[in-house]
Amino acid sequence: MGVGPDPRRIFPVEPRPQLRRGREHLVLWIGAMSKQESLGHLIEAADRLVHRHGRDDVAISIVAPGDEREAIQAEVRRRGLDGVVELPGVVTDDDLLRAYMASADVCLSVDERNNMNDKSTMMKVLEYMAMGRPVVQFPLLEMERVCNDTTVYARNADPSDLAEKVVEFLDDPDRRRRLGESASKRVLAGQMWPDQIPVLVAAVTAAGERAQVASRAGRPKRRR
Repeated sequence: MGVGPDPRRIFPVEPRPQLRRGREHLVLWIGAMSKQESLGHLIEAADRLVHRHGRDDVAISIVAPGDEREAIQAEVRRRGLDGVVELPGVVTDDDLLRAYMASADVCLSVDERNNMNDKSTMMKVLEYMAMGRPVVQFPLLEMERVCNDTTVYARNADPSDLAEKVVEFLDDPDRRRRLGESASKRVLAGQMWPDQIPVLVAAVTAAGERAQVASRAGRPKRRR
């Protein structure tokens, strides 16, 4: 069971072209820079976009705090991606966070398949979708159930395929628009936070009732 985006924070706004830093397209990842986030796949995909696909029209922003920031920045420099990959750090201003998403041509999730991720709802993906953004992600079981065909799936843990899926999106604005609209409709039709409250309350109530029944069943019977 997941928790959906809060419509008081996540809603469409006008894009800010300056966030593309003079380039035609913006590719965006939002999250926390930790080892479990698999950001190496994103950096490898960025390398392929620039050095194999020759895309000099793309800016990539990794908007996140985290203890892996220095290591990721060093890898960006090592691969010659300075000026392409931006790490603006912590964004505490919701207006700016919305602006990044509204300005992105493609949003990414690079969580790879494992037992935990397959059962998890990735909030950043639902937020991208609520903003009407086209998304490329790896095929996690729960996210495939939640998103269905409103996002694009790259082969699991495959930066090469991730880069190719991004290129396909960049070269097809109509497809970006269609999938972004479909993604938004899917999230707004029952997956926002206010829609989830009754479900969560019902689950907690049911769990409490089961606990009470189990507790009563485990009590020793009193002799009269």
